Amino acid sequence: MMSTDPIQKDAEYSCDTCSYTMEKNKVESEQEMWEERIESCARTVIAQESLLEELLKVYHTNHNMCMDVKFNLIPLYGSVKSEAMDMEAAKKEKMCENILEVLDKVLPGTIRMRGMIMVELYSTRLYLLRKSLESEAITKPEFVSKLKKQRHLLEKSKTILSWEPLGSIENARLKSVINFLEQLEQISNQAGTIIANQ
Repeated sequence: MMSTDPIQKDAEYSCDTCSYTMEKNKVESEQEMWEERIESCARTVIAQESLLEELLKVYHTNHNMCMDVKFNLIPLYGSVKSEAMDMEAAKKEKMCENILEVLDKVLPGTIRMRGMIMVELYSTRLYLLRKSLESEAITKPEFVSKLKKQRHLLEKSKTILSWEPLGSIENARLKSVINFLEQLEQISNQAGTIIANQ
């Protein structure tokens, strides 16, 4: 549903498929109800996924409330070792990509959320590439090549998070970014040495 006249603050909302209309105060009331549910929802994968599933029946996948739940889910995926880790990693990668795509459209620039999501996306792709290497789905040279292509995520997040104050969660994440960059450099150097000695 969209506002029938965005310039008028009290304009009704109308469905673009069936033309059903709803008063603005009812739309706002329903949104406040969902916002309260998001705020009080347990920070577990099961609870957040269940809430997202309900939200998606009412709101577009890129609605800010759906994005809030996805943002809650991202750090939860993979935080507990389980048989579902591979499946969670795949979901996490898609959610990170989705959030970054939306940010590019509505909040472009060096905002902390972008920096945090880029680190999460890099660590997720690193995990998935390692799993592919372990299962021999890719070779070591392919692993190194694919991983090096993700370096831009670390470089951009390093620039963004370097502005955050000492003691903040974002600044602590910056240390992870620096470690990832050092690790990537070591992997690249080792791969170069192996190739040179062959």
